Amino acid sequence: MLRYGVFTTGLAFILLAGCQTSDRRDADAAQQRWDEMRQRCRGEWLLVLRAPGQIEPVPDAVVDAARRFTVAVRAHGEMAPTLVDTDGATAGATGHSVDFNSEGSGIVIDQRGLVLTNAHVIADARRIEIQVAGVGWMPARVVGADPQTDLVVLGVDRALPAAASLGDVATVDAGRPVAALGYAPEQLQRGAATVLRGHVRLRRQSLQAALDPSGQQFYAALLESTVPNPQGYSGGPLIDADGRVIGISTAAAFDAQSGQRLGYAIPLSGQTRSIIERLARGENVSHGFLGLLVRASDRSAGEAGGVLAAKVIRGGPAAAAGIRAGDRIMAIGGVDVQDASHLAEIVHHTPADTPLTINLARQGRRLSVIAVLRARSGAGASAGQAGG
Repeated sequence: MLRYGVFTTGLAFILLAGCQTSDRRDADAAQQRWDEMRQRCRGEWLLVLRAPGQIEPVPDAVVDAARRFTVAVRAHGEMAPTLVDTDGATAGATGHSVDFNSEGSGIVIDQRGLVLTNAHVIADARRIEIQVAGVGWMPARVVGADPQTDLVVLGVDRALPAAASLGDVATVDAGRPVAALGYAPEQLQRGAATVLRGHVRLRRQSLQAALDPSGQQFYAALLESTVPNPQGYSGGPLIDADGRVIGISTAAAFDAQSGQRLGYAIPLSGQTRSIIERLARGENVSHGFLGLLVRASDRSAGEAGGVLAAKVIRGGPAAAAGIRAGDRIMAIGGVDVQDASHLAEIVHHTPADTPLTINLARQGRRLSVIAVLRARSGAGASAGQAGG
């Protein structure tokens, strides 16, 4: 089950609202440096892509190898339908449960029987199955789940044919070729994953407001590509030209400006791999909450980097550390803050109860404070605009 459709207009807003038309030039992505791309749109990077026709697609041999570790995931469950009034408010439940089936894809991460997929693919499921090419369907169980990051590790009681190599999105530049593999519903009976190719557009893009403005799940740092991600690809691998998994497909939306359907994946990084390893061991995963709403600095006013604290949540870790509205957050945990999504990403991937040194600027002075992160609780802990 791929998350798309209802956020078509949301993506158009993210890509267009408040943006100035930028001059784009053709460039070889291998020559580009991330720090050269300083044009921004609401805190997000605007990248220069390679000229059409210059991108060599992911080789067929690499895709064939990736099919061996790409599986289909199917979840079965029951849910109570609700009655909705004309204003969109929930009026109540009918009392009659209905069956549902959710279909997606997954990635073998351990040949001993561990599979990674999106948590939303198996949400509320009573029965889970995976299908391995050449083997067929088999029952699966949840080993560890982190709904806030939208990741879950499943286990099966048999050896699997191949395991994926997990890469790092930090090594991937805009314009690099990628391929997504998955099991679209209409092709599920073929027994082998299908493939769609494209290239990377953005290494970090926020769909938080469109996918989950409540902040119960974290979508503030997604990898954007030109792979259209049809339904059924959710939870499947996004691979680079060497066959390494650099993302887990999770959403799709339309760019209203170009009319192009874009795919979004949870990027593989050191922090994401750490979460996956802990889930594979059946451990609980906690995420930090800072209690700070931020906005991009006004560079036209001569501000040098960082993000501005728009609101400090009363009683939160930021307030306890002495951060005030109007402070400019320059660095956190020794990492320079690039934009609002970057701050949210750092905080989200830091466990609760971790003390972080925060460097800030206040009325021309430079200060350092220490904030001890609190466990993120769900609704109200917005990650899209907040440090968490």
